[in-house]
Amino acid sequence: MVIYLVGTTLIGIYAVRKSKDVQDYLVAKRNLGALMVTMLLFGEMISGAATVGKATEAFNVGLSAVWINWGMVLGCWLFILLGIGKFFRAFGAQRGIMSVPEAYKFLFDRRTSVAMMVILVVVYSIIFSLQPLAAAGILGPMFGIEKNLMAVIAGGILTLVAVTGGLTGMAWMNCVHATVMIGSLLAVTWASINHAGGWSVLINNLPPTYFDFIQPDWLTVIAWAFGTGVSFLCAASTAGVAFSGKSDSAANKGIFLAGFLILGYAVLPALIGVAAKVAYPAMPPSIALFGMASSISPLMGGLASMAVIAAIFSTAPSVLLIVATVLTRDFYKGFMKPEATPQEQLVFSRIMVAAVGVIGTYFGLQATSILHSALGAFQIRAIAGVVLAIALFWPRVTKDAAFWSLCIGGLLAAAWHFANNPFGVQPLWPSLGLGLAILVVLTLLSKEPISPGYRRYQEVLAEYEKNSK
Repeated sequence: MVIYLVGTTLIGIYAVRKSKDVQDYLVAKRNLGALMVTMLLFGEMISGAATVGKATEAFNVGLSAVWINWGMVLGCWLFILLGIGKFFRAFGAQRGIMSVPEAYKFLFDRRTSVAMMVILVVVYSIIFSLQPLAAAGILGPMFGIEKNLMAVIAGGILTLVAVTGGLTGMAWMNCVHATVMIGSLLAVTWASINHAGGWSVLINNLPPTYFDFIQPDWLTVIAWAFGTGVSFLCAASTAGVAFSGKSDSAANKGIFLAGFLILGYAVLPALIGVAAKVAYPAMPPSIALFGMASSISPLMGGLASMAVIAAIFSTAPSVLLIVATVLTRDFYKGFMKPEATPQEQLVFSRIMVAAVGVIGTYFGLQATSILHSALGAFQIRAIAGVVLAIALFWPRVTKDAAFWSLCIGGLLAAAWHFANNPFGVQPLWPSLGLGLAILVVLTLLSKEPISPGYRRYQEVLAEYEKNSK
């Protein structure tokens, strides 16, 4: 494990030599091929926290725990089918933007850009905050270090990787991480099912609900899948690879393949959690993944540890880089210092990575349910994805309609999540209900059949398609 951690960190430190300006550091000079896009996106979307959380959730309720990742797959494929990737690529190529809020500013206005910036910073800070805690659950017992102290150490290592590596470094590191994640978890899943007595034993010893993907109910599952899926229409991870791909074809192929890998990978930790429920029903659910693997053999325990740490190290630095991109482009350059040079932006982005890493690690220590925190974070962002998709297909959507829908829908989802889902209702439903009502009413009150923002988008798209020929 020490060799693995040191080795991947050194890759990031080596990559810093190639990150000489802000374009290279944040969007890899828009030159990633399909394979790099696949590995970068797969690594960003499959987090260690969600991997551990899926095994825990599957131990408690069964295979329906996969929906957080299957929702991501839905989001990836909708991102391609609805042409959202082309929207981001066109603005990136023709206007030099590098972040999601910058795109919202061109399509709507500065107010909407600020609202989007706040939503993204909140969502990705929540996602990052869960990673050091998940790492501590593996590394703490392994090295005999108290969990909270280990979380602080892990947070420091993750922050160092993000500060040094930049997007190019992340892509290269994620090639290693993805290989370790898939290979290790395949081996542990196979060994876990055999250790529990085989597939027939699982079926005979667990309630049928454990093999029902619609648990606990339809509304909750739809909220998980749809909320996660539409949130990825405006996710900085999917938009980031659209900005960074060397072509539309490379970006779309990479996004599609990443979704395909996620579809299969999501089942593996869920199966381990189900096997642990049969083999060790008294086991604490929170240690289902590592507990099951280590009970088989030290080798399986080591492989499970490697898979989770690889997932954490592929996600957490990328998430920090996403937050830094948003703060650098939309706060520092957008408000504080519009004339900032590329070198000044690079310095500021690295400072932001360090600051968010420290703050996120602290707040992660307060988390209770890893998986539910991640699901809530995605549902906070869902209204922004829905607004974007509608605005690209309904030319009449106005900047006021987008702004108020985003603000009120996003605030309601956040409040609902932090209030621990009142009445057992997922944050997606009140957020979409009120947010969409506001969007439709304010848009219909407008007298313009085509909004100025939609006209700008069509002009930029025409330029992009002309220059791409």
